[in-house]
Amino acid sequence: MPKARGEFATLATVGAASELRVCAELMRRGYQVFRCESSSAPFDLVAHKAGSLWRVEVKTITEPVGTYGPGFPTPTNGSWDILALVGESKYFFFDSDVPMSEIRTIVRAAYGFGPSRKPSQLAGCGDLAAYTRHLKRGELPCEPCASAHRTNFLAKKAKATGRPSIKPGPAKPAPALALGWVGTDGCTIYDDGMHRSSARRACGCGWRP
Repeated sequence: MPKARGEFATLATVGAASELRVCAELMRRGYQVFRCESSSAPFDLVAHKAGSLWRVEVKTITEPVGTYGPGFPTPTNGSWDILALVGESKYFFFDSDVPMSEIRTIVRAAYGFGPSRKPSQLAGCGDLAAYTRHLKRGELPCEPCASAHRTNFLAKKAKATGRPSIKPGPAKPAPALALGWVGTDGCTIYDDGMHRSSARRACGCGWRP
């Protein structure tokens, strides 16, 4: 039924609804979830399970229209451990060390859209400057640049937390999981809510629990 004037939800209401949907989904998976009362908090939720805490940032996906693919606001800070993206019928959960360009590609693939521009290897690839050039050109960064970005991100995170940095190594096979959610392209939905292919690349399976 078409909505009458004044019946559309405000952005704040849509954001609150997305947070509540993530709360319900995480609780269904066995987490204890706490919402932040302050609207200026650097993250939206805190999830607790088996003695561990995760800070969760929630963003709402704008559904695709015609040739325009899905979109979501880029988080403005790095004070979170899990990024939860909520669409009308889809949930996505990502670790904080997954590059935003890869996250956008995975979300676009789940809705049947490819990357806006194909990745290409630029002259001098493999450092942060080349990674930035990829993003300015609207491309998915090549693997050497994505690896440099992840290494730099983990080093900064280790310096901020006082923990030693672990250099990303080759992808390891996913362990057997209790929930056993496996996508059509061989990707694995982790028991803790993570969704990645074995090579940490976009898989396009469009999974949903």
